[in-house]
Amino acid sequence: MIKFTGLLFVFLFSALGGHLLAKREKEQIESAEGMLYLIRSIRQNVAFFRIHLDEIYQRFSYPSLQDSDFLVHLRKKGLKDAYLSEKDRFGYDSFTETRFLSFAETVGRLPIDEQIKSCDLLCDLLEEKLRESKANFPTKKRLYNVLGISLGIAMIILFL
Repeated sequence: MIKFTGLLFVFLFSALGGHLLAKREKEQIESAEGMLYLIRSIRQNVAFFRIHLDEIYQRFSYPSLQDSDFLVHLRKKGLKDAYLSEKDRFGYDSFTETRFLSFAETVGRLPIDEQIKSCDLLCDLLEEKLRESKANFPTKKRLYNVLGISLGIAMIILFL
């Protein structure tokens, strides 16, 4: 009986692990949406209202970024430091991360026309990555769930 209970827990924890990986992938997509919304907000506020970055950061809010320290770092230290403190949250590849960090270093320092163009270019890249992530999510979700269940079954077979 104890062995059966232990095997059941091993299976459940493995299945839960797959579910948590899928949940993390979904959270990365939601955070990436928040980042895209932030860049669009910067563009709009700079282009139309000529608002300074500090004020944009103070006003900015997005639900998926509220439960992390990203907004706190954004408001205190700026975009680059905020991203670096929470970069795993967004799941960007190295190319996207390099482009983003380049943008974060220059935002607020360029003439307005160049800043708007820089925002547009980054938005295009982030939108493309977001579309890819959303398109791949159902497949990855199934993969993570099947992988977790398969690992649980393999562990049960191994211990029997």
